[in-house]
Amino acid sequence: MKTNSTSDKAKFLVLILVTSGIFSSAQNLIQNSGFEYYTQCPEGQGEIACAAPWFNPAVGTMAGTPDYFNACSTVAGVPSNLAGNIPAHSGSAYVGIYTYSSGADVREYVVSRFSTLLEEGVLYHLEMYVSAADSFQFSSPEIGVYFSDDTIPTVNDWNPLPYAPQVSNDLSNTFNSGQWTLVQGDYLAHGGEEYILIGNFKNDAATTAELLNETAAAPSAYTFIDDVTLSIITGVEQTAQLEMVESLYPNPFQDKLQFNMAYNVPVRLSLYNASSMKVMEKNFSGKATLDTGDLEAGIYIYEITGTNGNVSRGKILKQ
Repeated sequence: MKTNSTSDKAKFLVLILVTSGIFSSAQNLIQNSGFEYYTQCPEGQGEIACAAPWFNPAVGTMAGTPDYFNACSTVAGVPSNLAGNIPAHSGSAYVGIYTYSSGADVREYVVSRFSTLLEEGVLYHLEMYVSAADSFQFSSPEIGVYFSDDTIPTVNDWNPLPYAPQVSNDLSNTFNSGQWTLVQGDYLAHGGEEYILIGNFKNDAATTAELLNETAAAPSAYTFIDDVTLSIITGVEQTAQLEMVESLYPNPFQDKLQFNMAYNVPVRLSLYNASSMKVMEKNFSGKATLDTGDLEAGIYIYEITGTNGNVSRGKILKQ
């Protein structure tokens, strides 16, 4: 954590080591997902390396320094620390990063390595809990996750990293101080991804921020992170239909795609491209026809969620 002053780069760190819950009782591929385990208790700011295998991709005196907070510390403690005051979402630790800085473009990121490489054609579900630190003037809902099959190269500055996150928080899902907010999304792996990188990848001019604490000294937004999980939903070729979808046609499709449901009940249809980006969403009952003429040719994943929590997923092809 850095202040806005280049001469005073004080680091307010918050990180907690906690093993977190697992989506659908599946294996969580995030190591030290709740930041609960540490090599040593943090004694100051910027000690993310204590929560191995999490690390900071930035090095140097002008680099960002993500923080690790743990209840074991009298300096970077939990729940109270220089960045704010909040208990861990679970356990006794969490991490903290800068996500906005009123034009200075100060950013911090945390990186970790998966317990195993991601598999091609498998759909994964990401969850993490975040909170706005109340010792800062602003709150920003801008946070994203980038999955990489290459080692994240080190940088020697605090500028936004040049990656396009595959999972981003919906900006209507805002963060408040003193409470944890769930950020989640799905990712269709191309295979071989080895690292997870978390932060805000936009510059300040493109970042949404709102006033949180006008009496705070730092004109920035700082975000706490806890309980990061990534687990398999299913391989797209093996997705069970759960008897929700009676038929869909044509497949392959071109300008139109129709879904007929087995029951006339409300459902939500989400359509994802091969990069795991949501390209369409529709709520309907019984049947629906999608206008798909503007979609690019390629493979898409549909996800239909019922009000009872049942989910159907499958693969379709646009010609």
